[in-house]
Amino acid sequence: MAVDPSVYDVECESVTKRFGDFVAVKDLNLKIKKGEFFSMLGPSGCGKTTTLRMVAGFEQPTEGEIYLANTPVAGVPPYKRPVNTVFQSYALFPHLSVWDNVAFGLKRKGVDKAEIKTRVGEAIEMVEMESMRDRKPVQLSGGQQQRVALARALVNRPTVLLLDEPLGALDAKLRKAMQLELKKLQSDVGITFIYVTHDQEEALTMSDRLAVMSQGIVEQVGTPTAIYENPESAFVANFIGVSNIYLSDVVRAEAGVAECRTDKGLGVLVGLHGKDVKAGDKVGVVVRPEKFAIAPAEKAADIADRENVYDGVIKAVVYIGSVTQFIVDIEGKHLAQVLYQNLYHTEREDWSEGQRVKVSCWKESASLITDVEKGMAEKDLMGEVVKRI
Repeated sequence: MAVDPSVYDVECESVTKRFGDFVAVKDLNLKIKKGEFFSMLGPSGCGKTTTLRMVAGFEQPTEGEIYLANTPVAGVPPYKRPVNTVFQSYALFPHLSVWDNVAFGLKRKGVDKAEIKTRVGEAIEMVEMESMRDRKPVQLSGGQQQRVALARALVNRPTVLLLDEPLGALDAKLRKAMQLELKKLQSDVGITFIYVTHDQEEALTMSDRLAVMSQGIVEQVGTPTAIYENPESAFVANFIGVSNIYLSDVVRAEAGVAECRTDKGLGVLVGLHGKDVKAGDKVGVVVRPEKFAIAPAEKAADIADRENVYDGVIKAVVYIGSVTQFIVDIEGKHLAQVLYQNLYHTEREDWSEGQRVKVSCWKESASLITDVEKGMAEKDLMGEVVKRI
């Protein structure tokens, strides 16, 4: 079904892509709003790059339809689509200057010289490379080359800019700086960005919305806040950050709160956050490590006002700078990972293995996974975290 171009720039309707017997993307339905910074996030082989290539026209869907600005694009070659792509490999011409690299596509199209001068100047100014317009790529840093690649794509004034892990070749510090620059650039130019990455922090930092993919299927679409705070599957909960997940039964559900009992007998109150559950349902209770609070047993009053308070014993303490990571045995029933913000220099001295503590979380800090059959084994997944630290 066609979409209103004033609302959506991209729509994928029941799109499936097969390579022989292998299904790379399965029954994808996705709508991306005009002017949105939309990310596709997932591990290698999940189908995110294949989806991007189908939007670009480098691959054709086996089934389904893709619309760009309300127009079906089946069979339309890449150079005739209102999109441009920026890859991890910037593919700049080494013998051309910054100016000539950006102008190359317009010259190939036979655009008037005066217009080329105007548009190239505007594009180079957007990415703040005016002072380096005469340099060759070999004279530029990785971040500067990335800006030139962006300018070369933006100079064509695409409806949609596709970015396939464009920051992957940069070092960690430069990558973080470029994340902020990219988001600001997208906001300034107002073009729809579709950004492919396997980096969770990158997607959360830049996206207006994102799709989390696994094995060719979109697991969840939403804002960074919604996906992090209220994951819909164990895969999403563990791919976006780390989660404590406990298989549980719903005892009762009313007034926006579920009373649950874990498979090892621990009672917990959980905010429903829009989830529809009833007594007897099997669910996963999710608590992010930073949502748990701990206090020495003698200071239990500090956290007594929380709905879920338990006795615990510290099994491991790992100091990692801004936070301390704990593994805590909760009442001999479950292990929990807890992250504690280090506000004072002496705090690491306050904790030790074997120490008795109180562990707590607000009911609204926990959430529910209703599809416990997918991506979640019948065990306490905290055991996997213990192996990694």
